[in-house]
Amino acid sequence: MPNLVCSVENCAYNNEYLCSLNEIHVDGSHAEDPHSTFCGSFCDQKESFSNCEHCGCATKNTEIDCEAENCAYNDSNRCHADGIDVCGCGSNTARGTECSTFRLKY
Repeated sequence: MPNLVCSVENCAYNNEYLCSLNEIHVDGSHAEDPHSTFCGSFCDQKESFSNCEHCGCATKNTEIDCEAENCAYNDSNRCHADGIDVCGCGSNTARGTECSTFRLKY
């Protein structure tokens, strides 16, 4: 399971750059670069409830369900990178985030 670091500070699941979800979903099935990916699990803090039933303890070890078929780290829709970085500071939508670890398969 990859170590996840998230710099999307306004995501409801972000807790000191760690994710409080047990699993996140990275979208971008036809992505060819990091900018074409996004965190489908993003939830804007302004629109979330303060008591989230899907949240657990924030941890580096988060399962990554990955739809980025062209990513070198994707194996059967699971991320197998040692670690990933999700970024998108200031974004208020999932499309404003990205998996900056994405690497195009050769």
